[in-house]
Amino acid sequence: MEEFDWNEVRDRMPPPERIVKIVIMAIILLVGVWAAATSYYTVDADEEAAVLRFGKYVTTTGPGLHFKAPFNIDRIYKARTQTQHAEEFGFRTVTAGKTSVTESRTPAAVSEAFMLTGDLNLVMVTWEVRYRIIDLKEYLFEVQDVPGTIRDVSLAVMRQEVGNRSVDEVFTLDRLNIQRDARRRMQAMLDAYKAGVNIETVTLKRSAAPEAVQDAFNAVQQAEQEKEAKVNKALGEKQQKLKEAGGRASRMVQEAKGYANARINRAEGEVQAFNQVLGEYEKYKEVTRQRLYFEALEKFLPKVSDVMVIDAAEDGVLKLLDLKKGGK
Repeated sequence: MEEFDWNEVRDRMPPPERIVKIVIMAIILLVGVWAAATSYYTVDADEEAAVLRFGKYVTTTGPGLHFKAPFNIDRIYKARTQTQHAEEFGFRTVTAGKTSVTESRTPAAVSEAFMLTGDLNLVMVTWEVRYRIIDLKEYLFEVQDVPGTIRDVSLAVMRQEVGNRSVDEVFTLDRLNIQRDARRRMQAMLDAYKAGVNIETVTLKRSAAPEAVQDAFNAVQQAEQEKEAKVNKALGEKQQKLKEAGGRASRMVQEAKGYANARINRAEGEVQAFNQVLGEYEKYKEVTRQRLYFEALEKFLPKVSDVMVIDAAEDGVLKLLDLKKGGK
């Protein structure tokens, strides 16, 4: 067995100066690669990026390719600011799509949904909050857990809104006002926390009684609906009767006005005719007096059964041959 010759190995090795140069060049190459790899970053179309230099916020950049100080001197924190984020309460979406599959029987979902109304009824309310990030600096550095804060604020606000209303208002009558007031109050609280988000919608999904009392509650609701239907029917009949009475009253008023106008027109016509006769009378008093006298006789004599003509120049009664009775 031959012995290993260390001298031969030492003779084949490059000189120490060359080894030092190779190591230095390798280090420089590695540093250059590292610097190149850490001197740029990209931001997607729906994102923004916050730049921190030595842990201090510097700026916010939008989508695209950007350059930064290498070696992690600048650190980048990204978030989707152009996407609408959602938080679900009282249910969880298992499969999203055209026909989403949700789960509402988990302990966490059930505890979120149970609420007490202002008239001391226990109800189950599910809702969804949608929001956008509008200030990335506040979103990342002012509040430690913004989604968790949104959930806590939403739960507190919704329980108060439901607690201020009756069960009927929660189920049907005041749903739109609950959504509007909850969104407004949530936004005010999150602005005070400097969460950097905008609450876009608060949508009530389902409001119902717990399953244990569902049958009894449905019976009460049916009775309430029947009561409301009867009241509405009575109000409808009342309005119909009032409408008919109003029509009759309006018709009577119109008839009375027509009659009054007719009487006025007739009276005005009679006055006008009288004035014309009066004018003629003023011109020819004697002739007009005789004409009026004869017209009066023509009008009233046919209605008289016995006619006697008395001549002022005679002392007796003038005999009249009554032709209507055959001259007898």
